[in-house]
Amino acid sequence: HEDATGVGRGVTRLRSVNDNIVWAQVIVKLLQLEGENAHGKAAMEIVQSLSKDGARIDKLTLQQNLTLLRALADLALDSRPCHEEMEARVQQAHIYRAQRFEERAKQLKRKKIREEKEKEKRR
Repeated sequence: HEDATGVGRGVTRLRSVNDNIVWAQVIVKLLQLEGENAHGKAAMEIVQSLSKDGARIDKLTLQQNLTLLRALADLALDSRPCHEEMEARVQQAHIYRAQRFEERAKQLKRKKIREEKEKEKRR
C-alpha cells in the first residue's frame, strides 16, 4: 500500500536494503578486499562459507557473528575517516590539557600573590 507521499515505496526500499542477504553480501565483499592477512583465518572461513551458502548470515552462530563484527570493526578503525577523527580528538585533548595547565598555573600565581599580600599586611 502506497500513499500519495511515496512512503510505501520508501519502506519497500528500506526493507530491501536491510535484508539479511544484502548485508551479508556487503560483509563478504568488504572482508574479501584485504583477505586473511588482515582479518584472520577464522573470519575468512566464515566469509567463504557465506559466499558459498548464499550469504545466509542468519544461520551463523554467535561466535561467528562476533568474529565478523570484530573484523568489520578492525576494518573501520583502519579507515582514513576514523584515523582523522581519532587524531582530531587527540589534538583536542592536548589543547584541553594545555588550557587546564595554564589555568592551574594562573590559579597558583594568584594564590601566591594573595599569600604575599597577606604576609605584607601582617608585618
